[in-house]
Amino acid sequence: PGNPGAAGDYVPFMEALSQALQGRASVAAVSNLGQCTEGIPGKTFTLQEQAAHKLRYVREHALGPGRPPLCIVGHSIGAYVALQNLRALEAERAADQLQQVVALFP
Repeated sequence: PGNPGAAGDYVPFMEALSQALQGRASVAAVSNLGQCTEGIPGKTFTLQEQAAHKLRYVREHALGPGRPPLCIVGHSIGAYVALQNLRALEAERAADQLQQVVALFP
């Protein structure tokens, strides 16, 4: 997600994307820390903390043996976060499953 960073704001887009993919891929979104139930109420998170949060999600839920190829889509500031995570995955030599990063209105 971009600003404000609540995944729920992107449900119509994710549903349309899922329908367009016709079941060939799963679609998921991760809210920014502090925008939903995660995080500490009232705390402001840095871009680095937001990127690390999304990278943990990718590592835990999208990467690994037997998992399908990955495409990360980021909107607005989420595009920046997606590119930061691409760099981190490349540095760790863990980007083999990552096929594409799409930046929507960066």
